[in-house]
Amino acid sequence: MDTLFSLKVFREVVRQGSFTRAADKLGISTAMASKHVSHLENHIGAKLLQRNSRNLYLTEAGAEYHRECGYALETLETAAERAAGGTEKPQGLLRVTMPMWFANHHVCGWLAEYCRLYPAVSLDLILDNRKIDLVAEGVDLALRVSSVDLPPTLIVRPLSEIVFYLVGETEYLQRHGTPATPQEILTHNFVQASYVDMEHIKISRDGEHFNLTPNSTIRADNTPMVREMVLAGGGLGYLPAWTVKRDLDSGRLVRLLPEWRIPSATLYAAYADRAFLSAKIRSFIDFLVEKIKQEAV
Repeated sequence: MDTLFSLKVFREVVRQGSFTRAADKLGISTAMASKHVSHLENHIGAKLLQRNSRNLYLTEAGAEYHRECGYALETLETAAERAAGGTEKPQGLLRVTMPMWFANHHVCGWLAEYCRLYPAVSLDLILDNRKIDLVAEGVDLALRVSSVDLPPTLIVRPLSEIVFYLVGETEYLQRHGTPATPQEILTHNFVQASYVDMEHIKISRDGEHFNLTPNSTIRADNTPMVREMVLAGGGLGYLPAWTVKRDLDSGRLVRLLPEWRIPSATLYAAYADRAFLSAKIRSFIDFLVEKIKQEAV
């Protein structure tokens, strides 16, 4: 049995929520669609779907496998299009939801450059940390720093690692002292993003490991607010490097413990399905990947 086609059948079954509808879409029988999914389950040695008389449910293994096979199929299909010399032009309205902290000078410079490169594309940017239904709300693409809350029916592509820094405001450090060790961090006030579990932030250096459990006197569910509170001298902060680059360059903020490795996070792109991966979405994803790659050089 053709395993590649079995992957396509499995993806369509998840999209449609039905073997019958998936079979109709692919032009095969319902029994054959079921055989293809069973072939995959036997091939990998894991149950992918739980079925009853009314509904289908992805197992934990099935959800992860769906994400990975979706990404693999997308890569193969995109490669085939490019090899065939596709000429579709990026154009039209592109609605993108992204974290609130993307509203910084660094990322805005990238977005302005994208608009110059693709003048036929109009960007509608939705800065929101909440989980949204892309199809119901007419959103083309979601950028998220965690894939945990993304529905398994979305195609999810990891784009890059996002670097985080420990930082402090210059005058605050002059008043309270600049911590030179992880232990000294714990003697300072800390401004914490409420969605970050600081107890699981483990920093490391040359085989040493240290769990940060700072005294969080201020918590906020908004990263720009955390940055502003750090700049106001409210305490130290743990922030994405993109949000504080200008502040570090200007000397308003100081990077702390630069010799220690601070945990990063992964930036993901998510979209509803392969049918919606138009040239405008592909161009935006490719542009971001290239800019982030240049940043890492």
